[in-house]
Formats: sequence, structure tokens, C-alpha cells
Amino acid sequence: MKSLLFLLLFPVFCFGQADFSSANGIQDSVAGTSIVLKNYEVIFQKVYSSKLNRDELSEKVNSMLSVFKGFRIEDGGAYRNQNEFIGRLYRYQFNERRFKGSVFTGTILSFFVNASVTVQVKDFKYRVIVSNLVFKNVGADEKNTGHDLSLTEYITYKKNTKIKLSKSNLDLADYISRCLSAEFDVLTTIGTDDF
Repeated sequence: MKSLLFLLLFPVFCFGQADFSSANGIQDSVAGTSIVLKNYEVIFQKVYSSKLNRDELSEKVNSMLSVFKGFRIEDGGAYRNQNEFIGRLYRYQFNERRFKGSVFTGTILSFFVNASVTVQVKDFKYRVIVSNLVFKNVGADEKNTGHDLSLTEYITYKKNTKIKLSKSNLDLADYISRCLSAEFDVLTTIGTDDF
């Protein structure tokens, strides 16, 4: 009888602490930024609004991406219906002194970054998602070869389920968010996250 009761209650104990409440896979975020932890990966996700319709906005986004330093369109058709652009950042360098009062000299921002980029366009708004942010050759010097370090590994803990809330990580997330927000803003009118 005790065995039967144990077998019936065991699933309740196993799954009683599981968190299934994450909306759209978002597990954590950094307040005041566009940095979110979604599906165990730290990403930049921002929605920009505009007065342009989908076709005009697609043209503007295409023009911006064509001159974006370090951005490359993925092989095999990066455009789906001319409303989605898929590409990669190769050897992108964050400008460490771009924003007044933010100096990260000698930190992880001094390394090149590779990342996946998706830009989705709708009427009057577009969403930019930068994922798989990887800093290249971290720790490389004359004696040692560096290693690649993802932003997710760098600022998360508990098996990539929580963002470390240290001041340096929050400052880093804020800086990355501000840099990427400025880089991908084609119209300077920023909307809400209601895509």
C-alpha cells in the first residue's frame, strides 16, 4: 500500500517545483535593456516602430544592413518574402567608448564578436534579434591561444536559467543593449516589445 501511494505521489514531488510559467520562452531579463534570457540563451531583442509600411521599411532595413560593418547575409537566400533578413555579425567590435561615462577597456568588450542576426519586418515596425553572441579568442596573448566565450556562459548561472545580477554584468548588458540598439535603429523611433 505504501508503495502504491509513493508511486502515485512521486510525479507531484518531481514536477512540483518546475517553472512552466515562462512566456514565449523568456526566463529572465535585465531591466531597462533589450537583453533577455530566452530558451537558455542570452539574446538582444528589440522592436522598433516607424511610420513606414512594410515595403518601405524593408527597403530601409536592407539599405542599413548593406552598409553595416561586419554584417553578412547568410548564404542560401537570406530574404523570406522580402520581410525577413537573416545574417551574421563577423568580427564585430563594440566601440568601448561610444557612450559617455561607459569605459570597458580591457574587458570582454575588447574582443571581436560573432553572432546570428534576424530582422523581421511588418507594417510600421521591425524586430531585431541578435543571438548566439560569441566573443572570439578571449584570453589570447603571445603565449596562450584564446578560447571562444558566449555571452550566455559569461553572464548566466544555474545551467543558463538565471542572469547573474552583479554590477559588472548589469553594466555589460546595458552597454551591449545600448550599442546594438543604436546600430540597428534605422529611423530613431523606438517602439514597444509588442510585435
